Amino acid sequence: MLLVLSEVHSQNIHFSNIYVTHLTLNPANIGNFNGDMRAVVLYRSQGYNISNPYETFYTSFEKPFFPFGQQIDVGLNYSYDNSAGFTFPGHYLFLSLAKKVNITRTLKLSAGLQLGYVSKRFDSSGETFPDQYNRSIGAFDSSLPTADAFERSTSNNLTTGIGILALKSMKDMILSAGVSIQNLNRPTENFFGMDYQVDMRNIVHLKMDYSFAQNLFILPAIVFVNQGNVNQTLVGSNLGYKFINNKAIKSLSSGVFIRNGIVNNIESLVFSIGIGVAKWNFFSSYEFDISGLKSSYTKNSGFEFGLIYILPNSKIEKIIHPTERF
Repeated sequence: MLLVLSEVHSQNIHFSNIYVTHLTLNPANIGNFNGDMRAVVLYRSQGYNISNPYETFYTSFEKPFFPFGQQIDVGLNYSYDNSAGFTFPGHYLFLSLAKKVNITRTLKLSAGLQLGYVSKRFDSSGETFPDQYNRSIGAFDSSLPTADAFERSTSNNLTTGIGILALKSMKDMILSAGVSIQNLNRPTENFFGMDYQVDMRNIVHLKMDYSFAQNLFILPAIVFVNQGNVNQTLVGSNLGYKFINNKAIKSLSSGVFIRNGIVNNIESLVFSIGIGVAKWNFFSSYEFDISGLKSSYTKNSGFEFGLIYILPNSKIEKIIHPTERF
């Protein structure tokens, strides 16, 4: 393989519910909610039918602060990814800041800045190699000696990103459009004494939130991601129902998205469902391969489970002041 290939690429962290893991999408997304704080937790298992599936964990917390009378939205998100069995774990910690500006009564712009710390490690201690095959038991045995000895190798670096988001409010509709650039400083990763400069990651995303027929809403969205020579798209929509007079259940929704199909061949189809209960939103999705490559389960098949908690806004938006007539 190495004789005929000049480069070998692995996948980056990616999610089916990409608008839920909004801080991996754009730092300008911080504070784009109605409340005092928001917390998100998500778990993804990809290639679930193999012994060591790709596993990704994501969590984020965001809250607005008001220094010197100005609102600054602050977000912190952490991701753990294991994309090669148990041999290549990665830790990603990001701090993001965003500032909103009212252009008009219905148009807002938000600019975001992101600073991250990325730590990746290669560790083959839990793996077995061809010369560890034990014929007496008919299986590989990690206790046997091996000539394929790999030292542990770790790479740590800082990364930066920027983003901008435009929000346009209209009757029964909110439009959002954003652009972000991640790995802006192009950090260098080092494994086994070899350096690799990480490509910048460019993201464009569009979404519409439209309410109709009093209780129904639709959320079409599209995301385009480019990094180096790799392009990826995610396009689809969610359809939901709001329970206006129900104090327990707030909403139900479901959706369908297609990964790729615009700039390259279709990879997978994503089905998602969600339910809003009080201050919580629970969601789940299933992504499966429709590319025709039936052996590519490790690439395109996965489950995601997660929840969102939003603390309601304590700020008084409107004040009714009674007056006397004279």
